[in-house]
This record gives sequence, C-alpha cells and structure tokens, in this order.
Amino acid sequence: MGNANLTSDKRAKNDEFYTRTSDIENELRHYVGHFESNLRKGAQA
Repeated sequence: MGNANLTSDKRAKNDEFYTRTSDIENELRHYVGHFESNLRKGAQA
C-alpha cells in the first residue's frame, strides 16, 4: 500500500510548498551586513 501512495504522489507532481515569513526573517538575519549599503542608497533616493 505504501508504494502505491508514493507512485500516485510521484505522478501527481503536486510539490508546491510555502515558506513561512518567520523562516525567511530568521535566514535574512545572517545577511544584513551584505545589504546595508543598498538600504542606505534606497533611503536617500
């Protein structure tokens, strides 16, 4: 029965997923230093 479920899922190709906002925020925290100059430029424009 398990293999039948896997096979039908594979055929369906319904592999959409959504990333939670909290996960994005937690990851972006590591890159703040890389974007600081761009943020300053945007504020002045």
